[in-house]
Amino acid sequence: MGAACWAMAFSLLYGRSIEEMRQGHQSGKGKAEDKAAFLTKKLAEKFEKEYNSPVCNDIEKKLFGRSFDKWNPDERKKKEDMGAYKDKCPSVVGKAARWVAELILDEREGK
Repeated sequence: MGAACWAMAFSLLYGRSIEEMRQGHQSGKGKAEDKAAFLTKKLAEKFEKEYNSPVCNDIEKKLFGRSFDKWNPDERKKKEDMGAYKDKCPSVVGKAARWVAELILDEREGK
């Protein structure tokens, strides 16, 4: 599950309304004040610190020493044989889910 999916969670909670989107940044809500973008940036920073990148191919390189061609069945099998779906990828997704929850809770508590 990529960072974009987590960004959608932030947008659901803190994103602009349809009316605000129609008005653009003329509505007085500037980019610096956009909570969804801010939280997405904070999440990306956590990925950078832990995996050097929020990009799947880069995370694979950190975990496996290489990335894999997702469209190639032989490559997917190699990745599976290296424990990708058993513990490696679920661990990344679990951390990301925890980070998202922590960021949302911190935001709600005003931290």
